Amino acid sequence: MSVVSEMISDVYEQLGKPSDLDPYEADGATVDIASSGAVTILRWLNRGYRRILTWRFPNGRIIKFKTTEKKLYFQTVVLTGTVAAGAAQTVTLDAGAAAVADRYVGWVVEVNGEKRKIMAYTAARVATVNKAWSTAPAAADTWTMYKNFEKFVATGSADADEHIVLNPVNDVMSVLRITDMDNGSLLQRADRITNLETSLITSGVPSVFQDREDGIFFDTAVDEERYYELRYHGFPAEMTTLTESPKVPPQFHEAILLWAVWWGLRRYQEFTGAYSTKRDLEDVMATALQQFDLSNDREEVNLYIGGSNYA
Repeated sequence: MSVVSEMISDVYEQLGKPSDLDPYEADGATVDIASSGAVTILRWLNRGYRRILTWRFPNGRIIKFKTTEKKLYFQTVVLTGTVAAGAAQTVTLDAGAAAVADRYVGWVVEVNGEKRKIMAYTAARVATVNKAWSTAPAAADTWTMYKNFEKFVATGSADADEHIVLNPVNDVMSVLRITDMDNGSLLQRADRITNLETSLITSGVPSVFQDREDGIFFDTAVDEERYYELRYHGFPAEMTTLTESPKVPPQFHEAILLWAVWWGLRRYQEFTGAYSTKRDLEDVMATALQQFDLSNDREEVNLYIGGSNYA
């Protein structure tokens, strides 16, 4: 099993020991993690780490590791308040709603039993809905808002309480499954051609979900607070210390190293060497995959054929 110090040394050696990437202390043998060379090479290794974790083979196959499986629990949100004013196709919410433009676009707002989808929302808390009300909302009426989607948002986001706190860029590779914790049911995954983002104004208990780059959509708006378990493949934390190892089987450590070497060769415009290294990388990945295909013990890795659901 390779550790960061060994991988940094290997990349440096394979690149021909360029002076600007020297990662060693004065003794010329001990890696100095704070040196500019080590910092640069480690950045390349971490990039390679992410690329191997999302590798797609020419036949469309994607490899996923059990070490990247994670879970969290989230609760759907229902907001209520008092109508401040109403008109034929708008409703002005009270101070209980956020005074942030576009905050509730896509949510369902319900007043006096009429459900409408919010198409526009202003910082003055005026919501424009998808069609005119049968009876315009009046001051002192009660409004309720809920939605059929959950965005992935970073920690500290202003709307974190209304969505799922997962950075869509740094945390999530793909969604595995969603379980309704209230009834124990497993939600079915919709295919990519199904559109769950339309002017959906039905409400109830979802049975289908669809994952997107920035979150998930349900087949109906959730008009009550329900808990769900989200299982997903998430990126592990970047490697930062000399004694760390990538959280993938050892067979794939060489692939991470080769990716970093390939990137370095491109940086130095050694395109012939970069081409050869890229071929070596592809061969290593194919061989590692074949080893697991021939093995009866797959405790360390999950394999599946990549399809439209995992694009």
